[in-house]
Amino acid sequence: MNKILLVIRREYLTRVTNKTFILMTFLTPLLIVGVYALIIFLSVKGVEDQKKIIVLDKSEKFRKALISSDNLEFEFLSESLSGELAKETYLDSKAYGLLYIPDFKGDDPKDVVLRTKGNPGIGTLTVIESMLEDEIERLKLQKKGLSTDIFDEINSDIDITTINLSEDGTEKKTSALVGTIAGE
Repeated sequence: MNKILLVIRREYLTRVTNKTFILMTFLTPLLIVGVYALIIFLSVKGVEDQKKIIVLDKSEKFRKALISSDNLEFEFLSESLSGELAKETYLDSKAYGLLYIPDFKGDDPKDVVLRTKGNPGIGTLTVIESMLEDEIERLKLQKKGLSTDIFDEINSDIDITTINLSEDGTEKKTSALVGTIAGE
């Protein structure tokens, strides 16, 4: 039994005192945090600057939905303009992107295209997609004869409060998101 403990001790010390083991023990968590920080940075980066988006809306139904904000400004082209002429107009301008919305028949449009001179940020895409999805939802409700007021009454948004209960009965309010990130 004593010999087994000696072998275990020697193997443990050989592995733990290895420079690679020590280096990776500290670098792996830093690398993981760095990747998450990069993802968050790239997500937020796309929304910071004021961006002008030229819109060619062939359906003529999204003019009210695409509302300019501090970060995004929408400029609408005539619906009778061809896609090629819209591209030329965009390339001649200093606009950030050209959003093409095909004719909308009531189902989800599959051919919505955002052309940009560089890669658009995730934040920019999310904002535009959200605006379009909300309008499509409103149009579908209208087509079914329902008002958005009725939908707003029915639609529920629930935030669950999480509380840790210890064995002695004391309660501590917690955050599930923080717990997940921290690995609890």
